Amino acid sequence: MLDYFMKKTQKQRGYIGIGVCIVVFILGYYILNYISVKEKLPLGNTIYILIGATLIAASIIGVCLIIAYLRKIERKLQRRRSSKIVFLKDINKIPKKNNSLQ
Repeated sequence: MLDYFMKKTQKQRGYIGIGVCIVVFILGYYILNYISVKEKLPLGNTIYILIGATLIAASIIGVCLIIAYLRKIERKLQRRRSSKIVFLKDINKIPKKNNSLQ
């Protein structure tokens, strides 16, 4: 299963990561608002409140980091597209423009 995710492109892995963060957020929200409110939980309400809040915070931080990573990838690709490699041998072949006034 790990090989399946590693074969994807960087953008696709980022989108999968955002999907995982959304699932973790929903799980944390469910734990925080529905499970922690019940009475007589085996570990007590405080543990479930902490777990839910931690999952929500981790998913929000994860989404922010993944978005920053995707922007960095996009900027790197844009820089590659905009810069052209010019070799010294090719500079001599480029015709020079005559800028003198006639």
